[in-house]
Amino acid sequence: MANRAFSLIELVISIVVIGIVSASFPLILSQTSNNVAFAMQQEAILATKTYMGTILSYPWDENSIFNDGSGDEGIILNVDTGDTNLKGAMVSLLDNATALRAGHILGDKRRKMKLDGGAFIKPCFGNANCSSVSGFSMEAFNGKAQNLSVVDGTKNIDSTLRFILMPTVSYIDDDLDSGDYSNTENITFKFNRSATGITNIKRVVITASSTNPGDPEVNMTFRAYSSNIGEFQLLSKAYL
Repeated sequence: MANRAFSLIELVISIVVIGIVSASFPLILSQTSNNVAFAMQQEAILATKTYMGTILSYPWDENSIFNDGSGDEGIILNVDTGDTNLKGAMVSLLDNATALRAGHILGDKRRKMKLDGGAFIKPCFGNANCSSVSGFSMEAFNGKAQNLSVVDGTKNIDSTLRFILMPTVSYIDDDLDSGDYSNTENITFKFNRSATGITNIKRVVITASSTNPGDPEVNMTFRAYSSNIGEFQLLSKAYL
């Protein structure tokens, strides 16, 4: 009867194979964990972009949609500071007969620079004499943090990403570095210059940061800009 056993070379090969598998297993787990963390970070980016889109969908200011008793009108607001060529009193940019700037459409519920009665309207945000923010404009989101969490339980790896979205809404300087808004085709403008008063450009900044040290790291900032160009309402046909 023949004896059956491993030869020395077979035993060595088996040990080498087991060593390779044992050495690669932590790398596989690490790569899987990195993939999960990357996917969750992408979800955080998507959530931040969605929040930014929501803020930008609101009117530029609480007074941008103004009701003078005859119906809502989209008003281009007259700011106190900023570039002088953007102020409502500039005849070169305003047709006083129609209260329209160049390029605007004359019609119901369309953009205007002032009301039919001839009154200019100032922004509410940053105006100490304005009533409290009603929640129907971009500034209603200023400082309104959102705490979110993303949970991934795929591939038997449970992971959670907890992060906070903090939006800030502020004015930036709308003065040109060169050129003129009223009669120059080539202009130079630099973003992100803080303003000391109420201007025609708002900056929305959302910072997203993870809140738990053990979660995948998130530390990013999104910026968007919105200008005082007036609001408008879509016209619709009523069917009886």
